[in-house]
Amino acid sequence: MPDFSQIRAMTWSTGLPLSTLERAWLADPGSLTEKLVAASAGDFKVVLHSEQRHWTSPGKPSPTHHGHDLYWCRDVTLYGCGQPWVQARTMVPAREQRLLQRLRQLGTRPLGAFLFSQPNLQRLRMDYARLESGVARRSWFTLGRQEIILVEVFLPTFFDRL
Repeated sequence: MPDFSQIRAMTWSTGLPLSTLERAWLADPGSLTEKLVAASAGDFKVVLHSEQRHWTSPGKPSPTHHGHDLYWCRDVTLYGCGQPWVQARTMVPAREQRLLQRLRQLGTRPLGAFLFSQPNLQRLRMDYARLESGVARRSWFTLGRQEIILVEVFLPTFFDRL
């Protein structure tokens, strides 16, 4: 599992050189959950590793002004065809109590199914980073005035399968 505590130290860019295959997956603004379910012919599952509060930072550059703050973090691995494909961390400022109440009920259900069913969802920005464990994208969303930061690390087992 990637060391999500290092998110703020990762080198994020909107213009990371990506292969055609990587770009097709990372730059797609739609629901990753839907694409993974389709790519796995329905053999898809979410493994929940943790849900807890962390003093952390989502890193820079940021479309909103954030420093080190208290966030509720949810760490999961998304499996397709029995293989770990994506590791993800959802970060929500701990002050967003109404949103957190809804997200805590997800359990092993995918975040994407919840997010992309919200009529007021907006993706503000997507950034990319290359890691030893794969390539990553960081998305900044708002639901009304509530903020969600999502970091997804696409593992080598994912691109090997395609």
